[in-house]
Amino acid sequence: MKKILLLAFSLSIIACSENDSENSPDPIIGKWQLVDFTSTMLGWQSSSDCIIDEDGNYCPSLIEDEYTWTFSENGNYSNSLIFRSINASVNENHTGTWERGVNPGESVEIIKFWRSTNESLNWESFEFELNNNNNSLVLKPDGLPQYDKFIFSRVY
Repeated sequence: MKKILLLAFSLSIIACSENDSENSPDPIIGKWQLVDFTSTMLGWQSSSDCIIDEDGNYCPSLIEDEYTWTFSENGNYSNSLIFRSINASVNENHTGTWERGVNPGESVEIIKFWRSTNESLNWESFEFELNNNNNSLVLKPDGLPQYDKFIFSRVY
């Protein structure tokens, strides 16, 4: 009888721990603030290499709330991107849906975005990594050189 009770108790613990991991929110859920970026295509090894000049060069903004992504549990996202130059700034805001996935024939996990606005580019995908106990998000836009990436810190 004790063995049956012990077996039943063990199975209930295993079942509970499996359900807990299934019900845990995706660690990407929340708001993320840009803290650094690199672009080998543009010659930037870090955000300090992006020089705003009179030739009209734009740099992604590191000012709080000017370059953010927010991912919701319901599959919606929003982002705000501000690029600054000496004389102007460009502000882009996007909303839509997101999901995790894998490109066919690859094993790298990606996030796919579908924009809800009517634009020529309706969807895009990014490779991503969660680091530092899920408090750092690295997005690598699809189609750019492998060392181009945007590094975000969790806001909430």
